[in-house]
Amino acid sequence: MNETFWYLEGYMDADQRGWRTMIRSFPMTVGRSSSADVRLRSNKVSNVHLELFLDDGGIRLRDLDSTNGTFVNFNRVSGEVELAEGDVILIGDREFRLARYESSDFTATTTMSTGQLRDYFTARERDFHVIMRSEAVVSHLQPMVSLGGEGELFGFEVLSRGSVDGAQIPPAELFSVAEKLGREEELSELCRTKGMGAASRLPAPHRIFLNTHPRELERPRKLVDSLLKVSKLYPDIQVVLEVHEAAATGARRIRRLREELESLGYELAFDDFGAGRSRFKEIAEASPHYLKFDKGLIRNLHKAEQRMQLLASLVPTVESMGIQPVAEGVETPEEASACRELGFRLAQGYYFGHPQPVEALGVEPADREVGGSRL
Repeated sequence: MNETFWYLEGYMDADQRGWRTMIRSFPMTVGRSSSADVRLRSNKVSNVHLELFLDDGGIRLRDLDSTNGTFVNFNRVSGEVELAEGDVILIGDREFRLARYESSDFTATTTMSTGQLRDYFTARERDFHVIMRSEAVVSHLQPMVSLGGEGELFGFEVLSRGSVDGAQIPPAELFSVAEKLGREEELSELCRTKGMGAASRLPAPHRIFLNTHPRELERPRKLVDSLLKVSKLYPDIQVVLEVHEAAATGARRIRRLREELESLGYELAFDDFGAGRSRFKEIAEASPHYLKFDKGLIRNLHKAEQRMQLLASLVPTVESMGIQPVAEGVETPEEASACRELGFRLAQGYYFGHPQPVEALGVEPADREVGGSRL
């Protein structure tokens, strides 16, 4: 009967070079320090991150109070956990699989071609690691216009996509993988940084609306620190930070975030108002600069009398709080006219322009007619 040999195998860099090392003896430590049995050169990995050891014939993993945590099958390890063949192990920003071979052919740490690895890695996970290591995020900008006067261009919202081998990955798919790996904050920060870089190439300065991930509101200090770094890189860009309305819980925390943003010269927007549980108390107390009404409230608005009546009450109420209401998802001239009739000052949607790379944008919006005004 062949002896069983255990290995860790995975991808080590942006070139997707395969990597495999035998677990020669137990216990075995993994970390960034040269004192670890397996050394991983990444600042996301703690000096001695984790330990693998045997218990009743099975392999167990113990997280050694690592800074960024250890995840097994996308669940964070608290203390110890039993491992099985094929388990996904995320160590800082490095992902591995626990593999077993009934052969002694692989006797040392080695690099391999991608085709030699077991087919445990999903395509999207591989794509995600490539995107993060090579910062392969593409930023598209969607215009926001003023509905008053001549319908001037007011600003742009940054919408990000991943890019691998010329193919673009939608943000929902990208963040789905990031959430499984516990890296949604890191991805969100990368999207903002790339978006600001794209916005800096605009032929004229405009307000730039940047998105956040709800998880970032759990650590507002870290969020503000990331914004501070970006503001130093692009000090001349006027930024509006978008927070999903459903995640804007805790008026005191949001007010503090607004104060921090204002110290950077930034503004605050609540996004997707009306998509879920709308919290007027938090809105009134936190007082964002902008409130973006969800596209579900705007779709076919001119045909929906009850929604028209509802918004006829909400829009002036929001304005009386000193908050600018924004209509999202405007796709037709009829919807645009209805929004203008209701008193919306700002709007965005496919009617005014699709998200595009900065190279395809000019400083003037496309001509659109809304209630007699040219947009």
